Amino acid sequence: MSIRIDPLLMVFTEYGPYWHNLRKLCTLQLMSRSKIKSFVALRRVKVGAFVERLKEAAAAGEVVDVSAKVRELIEDITYKMILGRNKDEKYMI
Repeated sequence: MSIRIDPLLMVFTEYGPYWHNLRKLCTLQLMSRSKIKSFVALRRVKVGAFVERLKEAAAAGEVVDVSAKVRELIEDITYKMILGRNKDEKYMI
C-alpha cells in the first residue's frame, strides 16, 4: 500500500529487523550529535550562499520560488553530508 503526496511518496510496510537496523544506522551514524556538529561550517556556507542569491534576485526584481529553492538547499546539504560530494558531481565506480 502506498500513498502519493506530490512530490513525496509514502510507503507503509511491516516494521521488521531491516527497518530496525536502518533506523539504528541513521540515528547512530548519519544523524548523531557529533556528525551534525561536524557539518556546521558546511551548512553555514550553503545557507550564506543561498541568502546571497536571494538578495541578488531581489535586487534584480526577479520572482523566486522560495519553496523550490529551500528544497534544493536541503537536498544539496544532504548530498554533501551523506555522500561527501555535490549532487552534480560524477561518481567513479
